[in-house]
Amino acid sequence: MIKQLTLMLYVKNVEETAAFWETYLDFKRQTELDLGTSTSVILGNDQAFAIQLFDIEFIKQVSPEVSLETPSLMLHVDNLEAVHQKLKTGTTFVNDISQHGDSLSFNFADNEGRYFACCQA
Repeated sequence: MIKQLTLMLYVKNVEETAAFWETYLDFKRQTELDLGTSTSVILGNDQAFAIQLFDIEFIKQVSPEVSLETPSLMLHVDNLEAVHQKLKTGTTFVNDISQHGDSLSFNFADNEGRYFACCQA
């Protein structure tokens, strides 16, 4: 049975992207892996979800068959307004909160311009 989901993101700068998720989305650094020529960071949120960051150039070298596209992610949060305000203190794009049917949501860009969305849990 599946116990946890770990999403792998391929990024230009592992440390800067880890700092973004730690600062604005309250993820905690769980593990750092030395990959020889690169480092990977695993971030968690005390739930059954983690993000593992890899340097995109490392992945191109060791796994050229892997798709480097960023998946679409919808993050379900308890306090949408608080997350929205926290993200707005940064330097990246944050859209206004909007209502779609019964759901409130917004999208935002991370430090490298990848777009994700948040909705009220």
